[in-house]
Amino acid sequence: MNLLNRYILRELLKLFLAVLLVISAAFVIQRLIFLTEWSMHRGIGMLGVAKMLACLFPGLFLTAIPLVSLFVMVVVLSQLSEDNELVVMMSCGRNLLALAKSVLLFALLSTLLTAYLAFFLAPNSLRWFEIVRWELLQSKSEKALPTQTFVEFGRDSNIYIQSKGEDGLNNLVIYQAGNPDWLWSAGEESENYIFARRGRIVSKPGAAESQILLENGVFISHQQFPELDQQVQFERAVARVDFEGAEKLQNRLQRQMQAADLSRLIAVLRAPKSKSQKSAKSGGNILQDARVELSQRLSQVLACLLLMLWGLGLGIKPPRTSRTVSYLLGALAGFGFYYLNVVFKALALKQMMPIEPALFSPCCLILLSGAWLMRERLAGREPLHFLYQLDEYLRQWRAEKKGR
Repeated sequence: MNLLNRYILRELLKLFLAVLLVISAAFVIQRLIFLTEWSMHRGIGMLGVAKMLACLFPGLFLTAIPLVSLFVMVVVLSQLSEDNELVVMMSCGRNLLALAKSVLLFALLSTLLTAYLAFFLAPNSLRWFEIVRWELLQSKSEKALPTQTFVEFGRDSNIYIQSKGEDGLNNLVIYQAGNPDWLWSAGEESENYIFARRGRIVSKPGAAESQILLENGVFISHQQFPELDQQVQFERAVARVDFEGAEKLQNRLQRQMQAADLSRLIAVLRAPKSKSQKSAKSGGNILQDARVELSQRLSQVLACLLLMLWGLGLGIKPPRTSRTVSYLLGALAGFGFYYLNVVFKALALKQMMPIEPALFSPCCLILLSGAWLMRERLAGREPLHFLYQLDEYLRQWRAEKKGR
């Protein structure tokens, strides 16, 4: 690689890393606030929050890298065009295709990174996130729960612990909204309270619930319709407190583990049609889910490479013209690409279009429009000349208005 291509590639990589760093910092700030609030109500420490946060980064990068790559190409090439560096390079005998080698290499690197994320790291990270979250919820032990404060322990369930000692929890107050499967079969419209001297929390391995072993307490239940009050004293009792959204969490964990297994998805596609239909009848359209998952991953990887055409077509502009038009078009192109992804995926899931043509339609649109832009560039024509003229007119109008 010659000196000019190395220079362009170095500028692309520097800006690429800087933008990813900024996006990562913003993502950490936004997610950290949400996860910290979520963990405080469940007795989970900052180490657990950090584990869950780390599992979310591959999914962020999978979505961000194609868009960041497009943005970086537009910014760097626009800067080179505005500073007349591209004009100097071409005057030295370099044509557009020769200068595009560094952009192509940058696009290939980002495509390989996207492929690794799409097929391996991102699906596994979502599975790790659900596993970590599951383990943290199951590890709601006596050490994790704070004292002298009400903690949300499950859906419509709160627990208060006055103090903790070697023999367990002391002076507990447990509140549970109506739950017919709770202690002493309380009604669905009831409000239930337990006051106990001592208690121990025991989590069942592999189950989405915890049992609280209680000693020396009283159970009070108030039901409005029909009005009924119950009060039961006990020496020993067992109260079950379910985790919030346990069934939903189990189903999501199962789906993520299935989606992360690339060999399983391929096996589903290669299975006989009769067997796939039988699996679909027994619970969900497994074949359709596998086709959507694989097609979406492939389209993300292919789009990352094809966005190079948009980067070259929108980044190269006439000298001494504003970069505003290039930046605006690059932002609109990135937003339009992801919007089309959402629209065509919805059409595929609703069976309004075949799965593969729907999910690869955004890539086809990028290829056709990008090829047209490149053909115009190679022919020496400026396909976006009217936009630069409009931008120049607006700049002159603002300058005249300011000078008055």
